[in-house]
Amino acid sequence: MEAGPKAAGKSSFDLIDLDRFFALLDLVPGQRFVDLACGTGRYSLETAKRLGDSGQVHAVDLWTQGIAALDRTIREQSVTNIATHVADISRCVPLAGGSFDACLLAAVLHDLAEEGQEGALREAARLLKPRGILTVVEFKKTADGPGPPAGIRIAEPELERKVTGRGFSLRRCEDLGPFMYLCQFRKA
Repeated sequence: MEAGPKAAGKSSFDLIDLDRFFALLDLVPGQRFVDLACGTGRYSLETAKRLGDSGQVHAVDLWTQGIAALDRTIREQSVTNIATHVADISRCVPLAGGSFDACLLAAVLHDLAEEGQEGALREAARLLKPRGILTVVEFKKTADGPGPPAGIRIAEPELERKVTGRGFSLRRCEDLGPFMYLCQFRKA
């Protein structure tokens, strides 16, 4: 059996206020959206529904079992606007640069080493169109509740420093419930 990532099979999807998340995501039908480190694609599937047939979601993960599970769900639910890709988001995502309106990194940065975080943010910046939106969902930096150890969690100010140093400006940071937060950044 293939070894998965540290949190393989677990998702922050059930820990957030989904209505608030999608209101803040502010999707527009027809947009191109990339979900980096998508796991089994729970965010990707819901985003695809909200974007409608004119929108397109690209779901990317290095975990082949997660992508295989998402591919099965896509077939079973006859979803036509999701494309899946097996790739290391911290190195090179096989998608054209400057071609996405929005990018999501949901509960992934804390699991990456510093160079992996830098690579993932570099790839997000490369993939987004000018003025595109990067949304990052992370665990609040506390010892409470589910999630990774407090020592590897990323506090909002730390996340802001990491991302704004890559050609992004902070748009907003918001709570998504007792355990999670979201920060959005606009590409210059």
